[in-house]
Amino acid sequence: MKTNKLFTVILTAFVCLSPCADVVAQAAPPVTVTAWGMHRGGQVIYKYQVKNMGTLPIDDFFIGFYPPTDTADGAAELTEGPYYPGGTSLWLPSSVSQSPAGWGVYLSFPEESATFALRWVEAGYFRGMRPGAREADFPIAQSPPNVMPPGASWDQFSVTLPRPDYAYVQGHANLMYGYKEITVQMEKGDTTPPTLSFTLSPATLWPPNDKLAPVTATITVNDDYDPEPEIKLESITASETLADGDIQDAQPGTDDRSYSLVAKRAGTNLAGRIYTVTYSATDASGNKATASATVTVPHDQGK
Repeated sequence: MKTNKLFTVILTAFVCLSPCADVVAQAAPPVTVTAWGMHRGGQVIYKYQVKNMGTLPIDDFFIGFYPPTDTADGAAELTEGPYYPGGTSLWLPSSVSQSPAGWGVYLSFPEESATFALRWVEAGYFRGMRPGAREADFPIAQSPPNVMPPGASWDQFSVTLPRPDYAYVQGHANLMYGYKEITVQMEKGDTTPPTLSFTLSPATLWPPNDKLAPVTATITVNDDYDPEPEIKLESITASETLADGDIQDAQPGTDDRSYSLVAKRAGTNLAGRIYTVTYSATDASGNKATASATVTVPHDQGK
């Protein structure tokens, strides 16, 4: 009897191998959305690449919306808009967005929510969006409709913001895949922090006369996607206890590259006073690098 039971279990497991493998393979989303950001001209541009790896077309997708699941309530994820909206939904003009031909994008606000989602949609999805529509910012319907076919990879989606909002690259995308809605975690196209280095001039303050001396930072930063990563003065610290006024005109949290440090050190400190200045560089995808340099007030100049 035990032998028969064992044979049944083994046979069931063997029979399940092929169908179970198919189920696992089918669980992978047929669509990916890759996002990355860049600073340009004092603004932030977020760009998206949508890949349709399935067998059905796509004519509608959200970013920044996580629909309800068995374990979580749905929620909009975006807080920074391209401009202040005037209603519950607002089509974005070409000055702050880019879309494929025949597509448009608008802000979608869940009821009683301060956050929102961004929705791109093919014009044929709404019958009222036809040539001659009264709203100039509405997309113009194509004939035939410009749906995203299976196997396509499109990167003509972008939006411009006045400030970064990392939910635009770290949130979710919700797509109308054929007649089904699917949700995917957006993939960051840029995961590498910027390279950051800087020098301070002067690097030595002499003589230690208790007077303020101007110090200037010269910064070099590079990033593989972002041409203008955001620079911030993180902190200025010292190896000795600081008195009020030892550091002046420094604005931490801003791109401050000039300030004043007092040329002072304790007479018993043979190493002198060492100021440590730290900057950060953050690209629009949220990747951050930090670097530090020093200014020294030596005990003596030596020979």
